[in-house]
Amino acid sequence: MQTTQHHALGDSSNKSLMLEKTSNDADSVGPIVRASKSSIVSYPITFGDYLLHRVLGCGGMGIVYLATQTKLERKVALKMIRSGGFASEKEVQRFYTEARSAAGLRHPNIVSVHQFGEVDGQHFFSMEFIDGEDLASRLSSGPISPPLAAKFVQDLAMAVSYAHSKGIIHRDLKPANILISRGEHVFISDFGLAKVLHSTSNATLDGTALGTPGFMSPEQASGDSKNQGQSTDIYSLGAILFASLTGQPPFASENFAQSIYAVVHQEPPLVRQIRPEIPVDLESIVSKCLCKSPQDRYASADALADDLDRFLRSQPVSARPLSPLVRVFRWARQIPIIAVMTGSYGLGNTPSHRFANGLLAIFVVLLGVAVTFRSPIREAYKNTVIPANVTMGVSAAANGEAFELQEFAKRFESKTGHQLSLIPSADAQSDLEQVEKGRADLSLAVATEIEPSNLVVVAPLFSETLHIVVRDRFQGRNVEELKGLRVAIGKHGSVAHQVVESLRKNVPQLFDDMLCVEIDASEILVRDDLDAAVILDKAGSTSILAMLRSSFHLVGLENASEVQAKIPCLVARQIPSHEGYAMAGLIDTVDIPVVIAARPEASSKLVRSVLDSLYDAERTANELPDMSGTGNCDSLRLHSASKAFFLAKRQRLTASSRDAAQAFR
Repeated sequence: MQTTQHHALGDSSNKSLMLEKTSNDADSVGPIVRASKSSIVSYPITFGDYLLHRVLGCGGMGIVYLATQTKLERKVALKMIRSGGFASEKEVQRFYTEARSAAGLRHPNIVSVHQFGEVDGQHFFSMEFIDGEDLASRLSSGPISPPLAAKFVQDLAMAVSYAHSKGIIHRDLKPANILISRGEHVFISDFGLAKVLHSTSNATLDGTALGTPGFMSPEQASGDSKNQGQSTDIYSLGAILFASLTGQPPFASENFAQSIYAVVHQEPPLVRQIRPEIPVDLESIVSKCLCKSPQDRYASADALADDLDRFLRSQPVSARPLSPLVRVFRWARQIPIIAVMTGSYGLGNTPSHRFANGLLAIFVVLLGVAVTFRSPIREAYKNTVIPANVTMGVSAAANGEAFELQEFAKRFESKTGHQLSLIPSADAQSDLEQVEKGRADLSLAVATEIEPSNLVVVAPLFSETLHIVVRDRFQGRNVEELKGLRVAIGKHGSVAHQVVESLRKNVPQLFDDMLCVEIDASEILVRDDLDAAVILDKAGSTSILAMLRSSFHLVGLENASEVQAKIPCLVARQIPSHEGYAMAGLIDTVDIPVVIAARPEASSKLVRSVLDSLYDAERTANELPDMSGTGNCDSLRLHSASKAFFLAKRQRLTASSRDAAQAFR
């Protein structure tokens, strides 16, 4: 026997023959039998008890010959290790795993193993010879009919179920390993990658992708050997059924790496996308077999065989079609950005996935910009928007201002095209609460109520004067002299009540010795148990004059300038104590600005529109008091847009005064 790099085979005439490895090209038929001096040798060739007639086929590890077992005079298929004497220990171990696995199986749809051993260092085993073709050859001319495909895979599933019951997982089920006899009977061959469950010896290694990419399961493609159980073969059976119905494997990529990625991460196409005439039930069976998660596939090969049997008998199958939502979800998982977030990014995305990925990337960028700059964007947006219907609470206004407010609302609508609704409520306090809660846009409010609230001033609107009305039977000119009297200070939440509470808080001695009754001031006209009342109204108003001409007079604040110092938004002034009497003396009191209030985040455009409507250049001077008559505006907490407006207004007035002075000189 020669000791060169070729492994020799000896026959009965001691002619020295050898097997030489060839390339693994698709059209290669396997090892070529050559003479030792490179002359081509004709068949038959004697190999032990076998006579080799011709090569039937070859794979990555083995080569199969048609042979005759001479002693039993029967045709067999004889398989050898393709690398011959150069076979590694791992190849030999895998070779005998196949032989032992197949030898222990006796099933009408599994190729039987007759004998295995070694001749002159060449390992072999002989098998039942199937006179026919493999399924791969059959499919090379196109797909087969759905009933025949279902029958083939049903028989294969029953054979696989039998192998599983013997503790053997095939792990390399593919059309090339499925033989079809001339009587259309299918057989499973090639157990070279078989895994014996509960065995302490395994020819495979974790992390190694074993099998044929188009037909291996995701757990095989990812090299997860420990989780390659019965569901692995069920997946491959589904892939064989897919190929039988469509003429192509579920995944057919240009290279091995792309194929592996596709098996692990991409969803297979639906059978009816390729062949719309395929029955829906058969498509559902295929989809169930090809689920990425083993738990979502058939629980056993028997269950798959039963479903195929129901299909062949035109009975309902257990597999259900994929819902549109599931299809969208599975498709979306293949978009690269989503794949990255789920830890499954790789190659092989379709053009539609790449297009969707571009749109999603743009969305993510825009979302990031929006999150990063949400405050400036929100600020810029709100500053350009006016609500379609602007609402303003007006409970703080006296009856005399109703007409002026209606005129203001008309001007606002004329300038902006937006309606301004004037809404009175139970009291002024309720108006402020509505604005704070975002249920109203604007509200009238006395200036003393802005500081304790979360609101800001849009504009001072007008002033109301503090009147303390006392019955004539009580003498005195100042409120401090009314000790022990019952004083109506207005209902809780009313403007008068709010002002009195602010005065009591900032100047406690003013009302300390009086009995303050939370009741409307008008009640003093009909109730004798009330001695005095606090009224907010414009000085010289009709209602005040009517009271002063009957049995009432006014008392003042002892030191109004001190009150103004403590509450800067108030303006000290003097009014007659008895209107209509020539000798009536003057008393000290304060004017209280009534302002338009809003939330600090109110639209700057809304605020500017309000100010433009209030300070319209075409309006006459007496329609609304100028801001100089509504208190010390510098002390008010103004909206940012209002600050800019009044600063510009002040600068224009200063410039006009300077120009007038220069012209006078």
